[in-house]
Amino acid sequence: MITFCPQSSLMVAMIQVIAHCAYFIWVLEDDYNLMGVIIFKGILKVFKIIANSRHKPEMEQ
Repeated sequence: MITFCPQSSLMVAMIQVIAHCAYFIWVLEDDYNLMGVIIFKGILKVFKIIANSRHKPEMEQ
């Protein structure tokens, strides 16, 4: 099982998912209560959105 705290970066989470061939990651609060789950597909979706927003061609005038 892979777990992270909310302060962990998305890049750290991505590296761990790839290294462990995991599909999802548990995000735990400081008292070890489940805060949420990050799904690998969701991480890729965020990266795609970021990449698309940075590479939009400018409109010619």
